[in-house]
Amino acid sequence: MKSLNIVLKTVERCNLNCSYCYFFNSLDQSYVGRPKFISISTIEHIVNFIRVGIDDLGLEEVTISLHGGEPLMQPKHEFRLMLESFNSLSSLVKIDYVTQTNATLVNQNWIDLLNEYNVGVGVSIDGSQDCHDKYRLDHYGRGSYDSVLRGIELLMKGLNDTPGSLTVINPEFSGREIYKHIVGLGFKRLDFLLPDMNHNLQPSFSITSYSNYLISIFDEWVLDNNPEIHVRKLKSMIRQVLGRKSLTYASGIMSDDHIPLISIRSDGAICSTDELVSTDPKTVLFTGKYVTDTSLKEVIDSSNFREIAIAQKTAPQKCMSCKWYMACGAGNLVHRFSDDQRFNNHSIYCEALQDIYTHLYQHLVVSGVPEDGIKNYLSTHPGALI
Repeated sequence: MKSLNIVLKTVERCNLNCSYCYFFNSLDQSYVGRPKFISISTIEHIVNFIRVGIDDLGLEEVTISLHGGEPLMQPKHEFRLMLESFNSLSSLVKIDYVTQTNATLVNQNWIDLLNEYNVGVGVSIDGSQDCHDKYRLDHYGRGSYDSVLRGIELLMKGLNDTPGSLTVINPEFSGREIYKHIVGLGFKRLDFLLPDMNHNLQPSFSITSYSNYLISIFDEWVLDNNPEIHVRKLKSMIRQVLGRKSLTYASGIMSDDHIPLISIRSDGAICSTDELVSTDPKTVLFTGKYVTDTSLKEVIDSSNFREIAIAQKTAPQKCMSCKWYMACGAGNLVHRFSDDQRFNNHSIYCEALQDIYTHLYQHLVVSGVPEDGIKNYLSTHPGALI
């Protein structure tokens, strides 16, 4: 199925001030000059932009991720009008909505609205209160855990589909304990993100501490032995070892017909995925194109997206002989960037990724997955030494 994923910046402000935020506390500060809320006029232009893309590229599915900032800062009546506008495309293509929220503004009216339009919800939470409140602060320097917890409790009780969780990996704390805490809050779908670091912006901790964090989560997940609990990043990495499609963007081997993730800002500006803000925003992130003056096909053909597409299909030299290349695909582009080599680098988390893939491989073999089948797939990359 040919699908398009759009990260839509409906609100370019946030009621929190997380110290590690890639959007507000990183290299790009362009949000200051953009509208706080997306306008209905801009939404109408986006609808037309998608409609033309459906015709040009034969799209069958469109997923719109309502993002921020904090998307629940948007006035509810504008939120409704926005989704009604997007629903006008439902006769042409399957439309799915998801949103990522810090949950501090959740109330019953929001829950009713999210249920009405079947919006999937992800909650950003870093773990127990001591972990969460160290970095996820409001603009007065106060921790947000208590407010987040109230929002989570409301979502768990009232949302049609149980929300998922999203956690930025911080080896300062125990991955195992954070996993147990989040599961204890009622989450069944968990995801963990490596910080958006690269060869210019080095991680704060040793590289192996990131693999230790994720491996401890995996081991606890296995001990749980609960088929209802899904850890997206680890599940995706297992699929990649087995030669299946990755569940996460810009990870693993990309198919030739892959349509890149695009981000649309509150003024209609079109960007590459905004996690790339930690690379070189002027040449990587911003296309100079707006939904009012371009088409999806033109965006994909732009120099920004061509560089990304080439990088995703080109293995850096170090990766050419790595036995995990067919699973890893050289890692996430964000983690490969440097000023001099651009994306022609191994992942800054390379050592950690190798440790995790090794651990998953050993688990699969012990669990009865035929070792020869895994090796045969991994060795299909001509330079792989296995």
